[in-house]
Amino acid sequence: MSSYQKSVYMNLFILALADGKLDPREMHFLARFASEAGISDAMQQEWQQEAKDKQLQFVPIESDEIISQSLALLARMVRVDDEFDPREQDAYLSMGKALGYSEEELGTALRKYWNTDPQFDLSTVIQQTDDGSTESAPVILVIQDYQTDLEKLELSANRCKIDYCRLSETSLQSDKYTMVLFQIPEDPKDSLAMLNLLKQHFVKTPVGFLAHRAQAAQIGYLLENGANKCFVKPLFPNELNKALKKVISARK
Repeated sequence: MSSYQKSVYMNLFILALADGKLDPREMHFLARFASEAGISDAMQQEWQQEAKDKQLQFVPIESDEIISQSLALLARMVRVDDEFDPREQDAYLSMGKALGYSEEELGTALRKYWNTDPQFDLSTVIQQTDDGSTESAPVILVIQDYQTDLEKLELSANRCKIDYCRLSETSLQSDKYTMVLFQIPEDPKDSLAMLNLLKQHFVKTPVGFLAHRAQAAQIGYLLENGANKCFVKPLFPNELNKALKKVISARK
């Protein structure tokens, strides 16, 4: 039994409960999913209780294939009881954004499955297993000299390994990282000095930075002086994941 099956099931259950009740049609939809995925009644009860114990928090999913399939299932769950409760709508939007989709993409999926079930072809969910390996996962180095919102950073890069250090500790192995990130300070001179030091040490690694919209003047300045990537806060879920995927593809 893979963790992906559990994540998809629990998120469907959480969405179904968003309006405070479980409609029989929602339970039937969950039961169909469980049947196709080989999830036993006892396991369903255990996972439902676990979701309630965790106060119905969204369960992250790290597989692109499963994320795509989950979106279809979530979009149908919102409408399976022929109601469109605002609380379910809010939960659907929140979950969809956590999976990395824009509001436009979420709206398209919702319209597509408004009155139509997604095909219950769950072979990828059933066959997907976790090998526990992190060796091939992208690794980001975050320079912590200036404060940043680590919780949102980690949500945006939840399929990556993140190392943290200070600028004075950049004697770390330089070829193990997919990208190096730093939060730009208020003074442009300090920003440029940090960028230059990082570019000198991490010669083959892209160096990016995190900035606020109010620091627009610095953004162009740093990009012109060799920064490889800019991320304007607040970071969206999976934003760093997608950027790193492009970096990896460009290296191949």
